[in-house]
Amino acid sequence: MGHTPGPWTAQRDVRSEAMRGQRGWNPTDPDHCSWAIYGNHLRVAILSDAQSWRSLGEVDSCANLIAAAPELLAACQASLGECTD
Repeated sequence: MGHTPGPWTAQRDVRSEAMRGQRGWNPTDPDHCSWAIYGNHLRVAILSDAQSWRSLGEVDSCANLIAAAPELLAACQASLGECTD
């Protein structure tokens, strides 16, 4: 099974354009935003339930961790290769 080749990037996306301009809308509030992970010009993942997280910093961290997946996979594969040599 393959995966979308890296690099991947995390980008905050507005959950709904309809929310723009609504009273109380705040683009830095995790209730109003979601994150998308892009790789090879394709969206490969979405963190759409940001309201369940405790802080925007935690959402940011999780999005960046997911975006690092291809590099983490390569590092793990390289480490396994060194163990078998």
